[in-house]
Amino acid sequence: GPFVYIRLQKHAETILLREQHRYHNTLKQLATGITRIHNLRKLLKSIVDIITEAVGISHSAIYLLDESASKYVLRESHDMPESQQRSIDRNNKLLLRLTDKKEPLLYEEIKRRAAEEPGPVFKELERQMSRLRCAVIIPSFLEDKLLALLILGDKRDGKVYSTDDLNIFSVLASQAALAIENAMLYESMDGQVKRRTEQLVEAQKQLIRAEKLATVGTLAGGVAHEINNPLTAVLTNVQMLLSSVKDEYGKESLMLIEEATKRCRAIVQKLMIYA
Repeated sequence: GPFVYIRLQKHAETILLREQHRYHNTLKQLATGITRIHNLRKLLKSIVDIITEAVGISHSAIYLLDESASKYVLRESHDMPESQQRSIDRNNKLLLRLTDKKEPLLYEEIKRRAAEEPGPVFKELERQMSRLRCAVIIPSFLEDKLLALLILGDKRDGKVYSTDDLNIFSVLASQAALAIENAMLYESMDGQVKRRTEQLVEAQKQLIRAEKLATVGTLAGGVAHEINNPLTAVLTNVQMLLSSVKDEYGKESLMLIEEATKRCRAIVQKLMIYA
């Protein structure tokens, strides 16, 4: 009798928990596969999409730590309403509780304790979780730093989250923290590479402009030097002729040549200065 009972019990559990085992396996595969996704947006979308569809929940979302703003910002969601809270202050009591306990929080459990225990602590936690529309909130830690929050809605079939569910979610959250950190590092590296590439392209353009200017300068210097030599000879000879010519018409013509030559020499000097 006892052996038959145990066999029947195991068989019944297999049938009843078949769906749960199915999505647990899906989540385990997700936990092992997400570390290979290096695009942060794609990573976050994969997490919320797979969890929502595999577990069969109403909605899900991921909030990521923005250290510059000291807030957790909504970065990706699945079937979340537009009015969903966009950010959570880092000093929020809900986050302080998650950081302290380092374990998932169930809304139904918090609601029960708020009704049973005196004081404002659990009432405030209940209010915060209600605002976030979460049936369960899973913290994602990287060492001791709370890097992300995974918000899950109610199951569509009305079932409650089991201890096994929370354990699987905790493992997934740990893997997600590593994957998110890696993706953020890859994004940072990509950004640095892009900025460095832009700087190199700009430097190359400047070098090309400098080479062009150097070429023009060399050409101008060479041309000015070649022109300057015959101009000097012309000017010298004109001045010698002026000292010996007595004819007024001839002298006037030579003076015009001298003036034009001096103007040409001034232009050549400016060209030499530019070069």
